[in-house]
Amino acid sequence: MKKRLTTLLAAAALAVAAGVLPRHLPLERAEVPMVKHAKGDVTTTVSPAQSVRQSFTADGATIAGVKIFSPTALPDTRSLTLHLRDQTGRTLASARLPHHTFKNHANLSYLTFSFPAFTPAVKQELTVRIEKPAGTPLELVINQDNFYPYGRLQEPASAPEIDLAFSLLHPQPMSFLTLQGIIAGLAALVGAVLIALLPRGAWLTAAVLITILAPTALAPVWFSSGEWGIADWDFYFTLHENYRRSLLDFGTFPFWNPYTCGGTAGLGDPEFPIFSLSFLLELIFGVPAGLRLAIYLSVILAGLGTLALARRLKLSPLAAFLASLGVMFSSKHLLIMAEGHVDMFAAGWLPWIFWSWLSAYQNRLARRSPASGGGGGGTHGWELLTGIFLALMFYQGGIYLLFYFVGAFALLVFLTKHKNAALSVTLRAGLWALGLSAVKLIPVLLWMREFPDEYYAPSAFTLLNLDEIFLGRYLHGADILVNQRSGWHEYGAYTGVVLLAAALIGLARRTRITTSIAIGIIAVIIIGGAGQLLIPLFDALPWLPRSNISRILYFAILGISLLAAFGLDVLRRTSASKTLPVLLIGLAAIELMSLAYPLAAQVFVVPAVVPPLAPAPGALTFTRDTHTIDAHGRHHDRTYAATLAGYGTLSYCTPIGPRLHVAAAGEPQSDILHVQHSESNYQLISFSPTRVEARVTTPAQTAVLLNNNFASGWRVHLRQPEDSTGQPAQNIDHRVATYVPPGTHDIIFAYRTPGFIPGVSLTIATLIAAGFAITRKSNAK
Repeated sequence: MKKRLTTLLAAAALAVAAGVLPRHLPLERAEVPMVKHAKGDVTTTVSPAQSVRQSFTADGATIAGVKIFSPTALPDTRSLTLHLRDQTGRTLASARLPHHTFKNHANLSYLTFSFPAFTPAVKQELTVRIEKPAGTPLELVINQDNFYPYGRLQEPASAPEIDLAFSLLHPQPMSFLTLQGIIAGLAALVGAVLIALLPRGAWLTAAVLITILAPTALAPVWFSSGEWGIADWDFYFTLHENYRRSLLDFGTFPFWNPYTCGGTAGLGDPEFPIFSLSFLLELIFGVPAGLRLAIYLSVILAGLGTLALARRLKLSPLAAFLASLGVMFSSKHLLIMAEGHVDMFAAGWLPWIFWSWLSAYQNRLARRSPASGGGGGGTHGWELLTGIFLALMFYQGGIYLLFYFVGAFALLVFLTKHKNAALSVTLRAGLWALGLSAVKLIPVLLWMREFPDEYYAPSAFTLLNLDEIFLGRYLHGADILVNQRSGWHEYGAYTGVVLLAAALIGLARRTRITTSIAIGIIAVIIIGGAGQLLIPLFDALPWLPRSNISRILYFAILGISLLAAFGLDVLRRTSASKTLPVLLIGLAAIELMSLAYPLAAQVFVVPAVVPPLAPAPGALTFTRDTHTIDAHGRHHDRTYAATLAGYGTLSYCTPIGPRLHVAAAGEPQSDILHVQHSESNYQLISFSPTRVEARVTTPAQTAVLLNNNFASGWRVHLRQPEDSTGQPAQNIDHRVATYVPPGTHDIIFAYRTPGFIPGVSLTIATLIAAGFAITRKSNAK
């Protein structure tokens, strides 16, 4: 009887979801300004117990909302109501408590009232009535230019030519991109059927499906191959092209990057990617194609890692497949990628770290169990594997996610039953990770000591906007939150109604694991939503990685997806129907992929510079040109065009590095070398990103400056017997420089990252220790 009731309730819920989903899927509504707002517009005030009315003439289009504007960042909208009425005074639509959208560049709050759509008659006269029965007065933007001659603002003492600034919202039909995403979701539904029908090969089937679905649901990433990326993609295209050129064209390891912002760290940069799997794709296929493939690689790694973690948690293949879909296609990962945050490719390793850590913890407990006779398995191997995944995350450039793992591991130790075992596993894995990543870690620490990060990108306070974050179907570039301090890519974490509902069902399975996951989700949401409240902490501890704290929601998405998997298994055990879990997976996939597909279509849409730029006139020539283009309603820089032509670009500077002190082409001292003595001259002998050799002739002692920012690690060699080892370069006008005596001298400026030798030595020693540990384990067997 209980199973039958559960089946009926689940079937009813899925039927409702199936009916609601088509209306829920359209991504946005078209906004049509009726009365435009502009900078300098004046305002009118709605006082308590008063109202404001604006008349207008309908054009017959369906209306689903009204948007008005306030100059106040945090307006008091308590008890605020909006009514849409016809000539007879009949109310056609009403709404209360609008969503706020703060627009930074216009310094306006957008107050959006949504209501069930209705279609007025053509040329029907309507009136927007805004009432505020209580609270404080509310300022609203008005337009004094008689912009809308077919209506008027009706309030005490208003002139007839004044209009309230407002827009109408019209529902849009399902786009082709959304439809493609739905088709991809249906493919996931078919995959779930295969997993259910092939129990013996279910895990392998799920893994293959994950590998296929990633490029299917994100197909626009590849099929826009003739375009360049939006936003930060321009910077990373440029940065990675410089690294690739250093290796392939100059045969030099990129200890130094002379082309970005006048010269900055290569190996010492926390986001240095050369040791990552994704950069291997860039070496083979080139930067644009390699980074596209890297998106697929990151998503597939995240999906397979979640699959492995779910299996370790003893979930069914179907449940694990659902969890993988949630992690792969939540908008959190995809919005960050749309922005071009290449360092967040490291999120693909996140579930693998938890999987190996949990495996190490469980094996350590098994070793201690009397029932196992002390032979619970190779704990040290699992701890080493955890360290490897942590190191791979760091090598990918994921310094921020890696730092967040400090808190994640602390929470794991606190929540586990056997805290000493959990702490031991964490410390051992951490030591392996430190040793394996030392070749990059030590240079990064020394670089950050010389150039500390002084900028914290504060996020908005989002604890009151969780519905928008987890259920808002917004594309990249949306402005949704009050005081939104950065793009929606830092906040959006769409999971869909179905996945959240399954996660709530998962809480019904009250075990230590589900309780721990739920506590972790709550902690992550609270910390990630704290926003500016954390600024004092970062100011007091400037050595902390200072990224937007809302990125921590990566961990919440993993937790929600795992709880949803537990919920699916609860449904499988309590339901008499075997089709309900499969249908739930299909609905969740449709929800997620119908947003993922349009998001993927936003990434690479900026036209390349045609024809290509002429080659740079010198070995190291800087340009300030950004080759900006207006595309899809936004300004996009295309400095990658200058990089392909051999220029150094001055448009972007990393927050951790020297400030710009070089000269661009056409400016004084813009040659690769500048000899201060007016009668001196030089001849360039050879150039590479980390080594410049020139012959300088001077009648008197003079300073020779390399047109690159100064940093520790630069040395100068004069080709003389007494100067075979060289000496540290000098800082003259914040550039790499030295003094030379009269005569003709061959000068070599060479850079070696501080800390490289001890770092590579420690990494080699750790690899030897790892090999010894693996060999000892094999011999013990």
